[in-house]
Amino acid sequence: MRRLLPFAFLAIALAFIAGIWWWSSQPIALAHAPIDPQAKLECVSYAPFRNGQSPLDLSTHIPAEQIADDLKRLAAITDCIRTYSVDNGLDQVPALAQKAGLKVIHGIWLGGSRIKNRLQIETSVALAKQFPDVIIAVVVGNEVLLRGEMTASDLAATIRLVKGQVGNMPVTYADVWEYWLRNREVYDAVDFVTIHILPYWEDFPIPARNAASHVDSIRKQVAVAFPNKEILIGETGWPSAGRMREGALPSRGNQARVVSEILSLARAEKFRVNLIEAYDQPWKRQLEGTVGGYWGVMDATNRATKYPPGEPISNFPLWRYEMAAGLAYCVLVFAVGWLAFLFLGKRSNREPSA
Repeated sequence: MRRLLPFAFLAIALAFIAGIWWWSSQPIALAHAPIDPQAKLECVSYAPFRNGQSPLDLSTHIPAEQIADDLKRLAAITDCIRTYSVDNGLDQVPALAQKAGLKVIHGIWLGGSRIKNRLQIETSVALAKQFPDVIIAVVVGNEVLLRGEMTASDLAATIRLVKGQVGNMPVTYADVWEYWLRNREVYDAVDFVTIHILPYWEDFPIPARNAASHVDSIRKQVAVAFPNKEILIGETGWPSAGRMREGALPSRGNQARVVSEILSLARAEKFRVNLIEAYDQPWKRQLEGTVGGYWGVMDATNRATKYPPGEPISNFPLWRYEMAAGLAYCVLVFAVGWLAFLFLGKRSNREPSA
């Protein structure tokens, strides 16, 4: 009977492991699919960098074929993309977006270098004039106030400079919502206000279950502060992996939930949303840790959506294989221990008594 006791404990351990994996893998229930080809995303941030590619490497230049492939895939789930720069081959995006049937919210990257800023502006103005039916708005600077690389007065002057060169094309600036409230003079220079609301990155992180209501609350707060211009949520979303910040847990299920609920709210209350982002960006892990590489609704490697229509959404889509590996490891540890027990037992029986 005693010899059977270890096997009973093994059976209990195996059942416990299998039960935990089964429970953890249960799909989440959503009122609406996060990515639905029948109801395309209004717009999504696009960066073309794949594994091993990074804008932090100034020599990186993305070939047109790679961008074209990305945009063809994105055209199935959205009608619009937002870009941030014309560096690294991104100046090719408007022409390729035109072929893919996509509109572009075109970004001008501003920083502390006046020379680089001028080159960004000159290239962007030329593209705006060349593709007026593709580029639907120009974003003059992204979080440059947050990074402290320009003053609000210099930024406002730069926005007016660009606005004077792109004709009737709408011009805006994009930053975290608090920086709009702190720098109201920028409001007078733009045609509409573009705010970033990222519940995960708030000073007091917002749990996924409250993320959509938080986004709506902040949007309404900014709309009260700036009543005469449209408010575009230029960045919002949730990471599918990475470290937990207080109650804000990155996971596939939470990403799907947050995206679904924000988009449902946007449709119901008729406000505009640009999701961050299209594809996972591995290079961002250098700046933000693991979580930085997992904000995409599409995978970095296979360039496919993380949430195919009609398929259940689980935090552990490969749970059967992971469970099998855990069970096999448990059995292996038990087998090694059991064999060691038998070997030591036989050895002690052979030793002569004193």
